[in-house]
Amino acid sequence: MRDLGPVLGRPWTPAAATTTALRAALLYVPGARDPGLLDVPWLEREGHAAYTHHIPAGHDNLDALAHEPRLKALFTHEQVHALHTCLDAATELTSRAATLPTTLVHGDLTPRNAGLDADHTLVLIDWEHVGVGPVGFDLGTFVSLYRTFGGHGELDEPALLETYGRALGDLAGADSRHAAAVGFATVHLTWGLHLRLGPGLTAVRQGLHSDNPGELARHLDDIRSGCLRALAWASVAGVAAGH
Repeated sequence: MRDLGPVLGRPWTPAAATTTALRAALLYVPGARDPGLLDVPWLEREGHAAYTHHIPAGHDNLDALAHEPRLKALFTHEQVHALHTCLDAATELTSRAATLPTTLVHGDLTPRNAGLDADHTLVLIDWEHVGVGPVGFDLGTFVSLYRTFGGHGELDEPALLETYGRALGDLAGADSRHAAAVGFATVHLTWGLHLRLGPGLTAVRQGLHSDNPGELARHLDDIRSGCLRALAWASVAGVAAGH
């Protein structure tokens, strides 16, 4: 059995992220060659909506921010209102995602579950959530948790999406950039937002890292940056969340 430790242990950089965007598009190929493959019953469906059960907690946590001294500066009043709007858009987002071209997805493609080999082959582990999803899904989860799971440097998200969309278009034989952008944005507005505003913020309110200011700051930075990223992509996904 091959030891993947050295591959998975390599540092993540913006250049490596660009290669990942290029390689992730290749997951479109199996379903394109054999459409029946995507009908296999054990594949997960609508992974972007897997955490919608956290939406009520997300609303409650947002409402509680103004009353908690440690958290009241996390978002502005306008941002809180916009985040409520995004949480309320979950059903609309899922319906819109269902109209996008589909692809095989890893389902949990993050820097923790991926690495690039010496020849720039993308190596993926932990396929527990493998499934069928909209194009752009895997790139969305990767970007969403890039910094949280040790990625270095700032990502140029539009450039990454352009790389992925062009590669996908070459494989599909059609311009797929808009569809990929909608799928990518949808992940940030569902999967990423629901996890951060639900269990992520709940854990802080219950005392997570209360004795470790550094870890608490990092956790809150992930919540804030992930939520602001969702707001930045909201219009692409068709959500009017003015902020």
